[in-house]
Amino acid sequence: MDKKYKKSVFNYVVEDPNETILYNSYTEKIVCSKKCKEIEDLLKGQECNDIKLKENMIADGFLVSNDEDEQAKGKLKYYERIFDRLLSLTFLTTEQCNFRCKYCYEDFEKGKMKDEVVNGVIRYLKKNLSSYSGVSIDWFGGEPLLALDVIEKFSVQAIELCKQVKKPYIAGMTTNGYLLTPEVFERLLKLKVYNYQITIDGVQENHDKYRTLKNGAPTFEKIIDNLQNISKNIKSNAFKIAIRANITKESFEHIDEFMDLMYKEFHHDKRFTVFFRPVGDWGGERVKLIKSNLLEKENALFSKLLTYKNSGEFAFDTYESLLNAGVCYAAIRNNYIIGSDGIIYKCTLHFKKSFNQVGKVLENGKFDIDINKLAKWVTPDSFPAKCTECYMSNACPGGQCAAQRMLIDNKSDLNCGYEVNDIENLLRVICLRGNRTPAGY
Repeated sequence: MDKKYKKSVFNYVVEDPNETILYNSYTEKIVCSKKCKEIEDLLKGQECNDIKLKENMIADGFLVSNDEDEQAKGKLKYYERIFDRLLSLTFLTTEQCNFRCKYCYEDFEKGKMKDEVVNGVIRYLKKNLSSYSGVSIDWFGGEPLLALDVIEKFSVQAIELCKQVKKPYIAGMTTNGYLLTPEVFERLLKLKVYNYQITIDGVQENHDKYRTLKNGAPTFEKIIDNLQNISKNIKSNAFKIAIRANITKESFEHIDEFMDLMYKEFHHDKRFTVFFRPVGDWGGERVKLIKSNLLEKENALFSKLLTYKNSGEFAFDTYESLLNAGVCYAAIRNNYIIGSDGIIYKCTLHFKKSFNQVGKVLENGKFDIDINKLAKWVTPDSFPAKCTECYMSNACPGGQCAAQRMLIDNKSDLNCGYEVNDIENLLRVICLRGNRTPAGY
């Protein structure tokens, strides 16, 4: 008897007049096809003469066997993600910054990372590295490049330790880009810092209104100049730079103009990508002054990208990565934020919240962790029904932001995140570029 198949519970389907977009959060496949009627029939459990299409949909996880327990499979994948053996450390190399962005939530009370903290983490690696699959480092702040010496001191030792025990070492950086000259960039590449996120908040007028130096001076031209020089003068293909634009009501009106600039400067360089996020209220006092200028509906962003004349020429890889990342980094067992004074956090937002301060780096090489606090991040008590029944349930049960579970009393109010909140238009944006119609579709 022929095996029977059903649609996957992890599917999300966009049915447009001339094409169907299929997304499966378990297999992380995104496919665009003109075979709308055939796909509709197969997803309804009906027969279809297109054997190759059916075989591909089974291989890509859009169709699964009738007797498959997808919820059990999804839970297993979720727990595999949160108990991944990769050690992920985000370093606040300094909690000072050369910028004073109007929406920033940080208070800049602490300074550069102390030597005893760096030494403590290195000693921890010496004792425990063999227990992990590898090491992933994210340089953060404040502005991490104000403490380049900290980055160099740690990186040289950590890279050598990983080499000795044959473990992979990867690193990235979140920087405002003001100090990222080609000379500094070359030094960072030698330290295996290959992935960068740099914020440019729209066209010059908008950017310089929100992202100024401490003395109020503009920053747009310096950042653009640095990125232009990197694009022109750095020959390595090992790195990726994601340009993030935080969008307000004002900058939203000039997205096309900003995209024109990004297109002109970087669309030819596949090492650069662009993505947008609405400016949010992430806490602190500064953002209260611009409250009236925050976007009310973030989903308008993806709709706007769909109408831009050259959207198909942009590599929106970052959006696909964010969609498939699923589990909040703070919910992952072996992910820690290392403060400049050695306090260990789980989240880069709520530094002053007690539930976020889960431990301390000791100079003897021990991570002194409060297991009770850690457990609340990694193993939440329960998930809302809307989460367990969602097509993303294997990726982010309980909401993409792990901190929400401790901050929000009514679990039905959990926010699913920017990508999931407007999944239809996001999938359309992703399908604008590249070949999303494999053979057989």
